[in-house]
Amino acid sequence: MFSVIDRLKKEIERRFFNDNKIIMLGIKALVPESTIFLKTEDIDAFGRLYCSKSQDLKIELENMRSVFARKPDASKPKTLLQLQQYISRAADAFYEMNRLIKIACTLPVSTCACERSFNTLRIVKNYMRTTMVRNRLQSLMILGVHSSRSRKLDLHNIVEKFDTFYPKIRIQLH
Repeated sequence: MFSVIDRLKKEIERRFFNDNKIIMLGIKALVPESTIFLKTEDIDAFGRLYCSKSQDLKIELENMRSVFARKPDASKPKTLLQLQQYISRAADAFYEMNRLIKIACTLPVSTCACERSFNTLRIVKNYMRTTMVRNRLQSLMILGVHSSRSRKLDLHNIVEKFDTFYPKIRIQLH
């Protein structure tokens, strides 16, 4: 029981402390709807992880705050992607911010995709480790990682195609 709790504690610390915490707070500070939107400390720490020039970043943050203070609420960007599109029009003036926002837009997607792939691989390997050839493992991995797409497949159509490609097979499909 205690080994499970220790393992959970270590995993939570690994995922939510140090660099990961700085990254999550930095991304949150770049989201316009966030309560800490454009918070200098969080964005500066996030920028240091990705080698941003701290002095330029602080100046850009001040300029960005004054730009958003003058804009009416209806025309302000609401999401991180909208902010990136807005900032990219003035990329020369907000070079460091544009770079960090691009990183923030792509980082969660790439991290989630990797974790999902590794989790799926672990599940599939544990489930059918001894009875499977490599080709089948790869096919199951593709189905597992892209499970939202694989749920939409028409199984009846797949069986029909298999039946037409291999008419002499001894498996009863219908």
